[in-house]
Amino acid sequence: QRPLAIGYSLLALTLVSIPSRRVGDSSLNLTRLSFTVSIPSRRVGDLVGAHTFRHLPKWRMRIWRYPDGGEEGQVVHQVVRAGARRVGARGRSGAGRKSEFSLRRARKAVKRKVRAFMMRWMVTFTFPGEGVHEYDKAFGLMARFIHRYRGVLGLNCYLVVAEEHPKGHGWHFHMLIPFRPDVGWINRCRVLWTEFLRRRGMPPSGGARYTRIDVKEFDGPASAARYAAKYVTKTLVDRPGRWSYRCSKGCVARPAVVAFFFADRESAVLELLRALSRPARFVWRSWVDAEHWDGPDVAVAVA
Repeated sequence: QRPLAIGYSLLALTLVSIPSRRVGDSSLNLTRLSFTVSIPSRRVGDLVGAHTFRHLPKWRMRIWRYPDGGEEGQVVHQVVRAGARRVGARGRSGAGRKSEFSLRRARKAVKRKVRAFMMRWMVTFTFPGEGVHEYDKAFGLMARFIHRYRGVLGLNCYLVVAEEHPKGHGWHFHMLIPFRPDVGWINRCRVLWTEFLRRRGMPPSGGARYTRIDVKEFDGPASAARYAAKYVTKTLVDRPGRWSYRCSKGCVARPAVVAFFFADRESAVLELLRALSRPARFVWRSWVDAEHWDGPDVAVAVA
C-alpha cells in the first residue's frame, strides 16, 4: 500500500546560499532552507508522518515591513504530529489559555493592520442619552451602520474598536481610517449617524441637533496602532469569544518575507536580526524573557 497518493506535490526544497556578513568579530556562512507546501488538505499531519517531519526544518521566520518604515520580525517553532492538526497555542485546552491566546492574536492583528494601511485618523462614535451598555447590541448597531453607509462615506479601508466609557456611559467606538476627513465628510457622517440612531429610538440628548462625533489625528500609524490595540485588550479580557474589532474586507497585513524555514533556533534568530534593515530596538524571546510560557517557542524583533 502506497503511503501517499501519486500526484501530490509535497515539498520543493531549495538551498539558498547567504553571503557571509560580519557579526561582531566573526564572519559566518549560513545556509537557509526555504520550501513551499502544496497539499490539497490543511491537515499536514495526515499526509506527513512524524518520522518524515522530524527531518524537516521546524523554525519559520516572517517579517512585516510597513509603509512608515517600521519592521516587525517573528520566529516561531512549528510543531506537527502525525494524524492531527498543528499543535501549538491553538491546540491548548482551557478557557483561560484560549482567551489569553485570542487576546494576543487580536492585539497583534490590529497593530499590523493599522500600520500596514497607514491609518492615522480616528473618528469616535458615541451613543446619546444613557448610552448602550450591552456589548453585543452596541457592536451590532455599529456594524449595521457601517454596512449601510460605507459606500456613501467611502469607507473602503477602516478598522473599528470598542471602548467602554470609564464613567458608566456605556460603549462608544473608534474608527481608524487612512484618509484625512474634511469638514464635508464629518458633517455627512454626523447627520447619517444621528438619523440612524433616531430611527432606533435614540435621539440626540440635551436638546442637541446631532449626536456627537469626534475626530483625532495621531502623529503616525504606529501611535494609532498602539492606541487601538490598547482597547482591544480591554474589550476581550472579560469577554472571551466576542468580536474585538471590525475591519473592511481585504484589510489584511501580509508579511513581506514568508516561508523561510530553519533547522535550528539560533540560525533562525540570527537571520531574523540580519534581515531587518536597521538594528532591532526591541527583542523578545519566550525561552529567555518569559517565566511561564506554555505555547510554542517564539522570538519577536521590532525595528
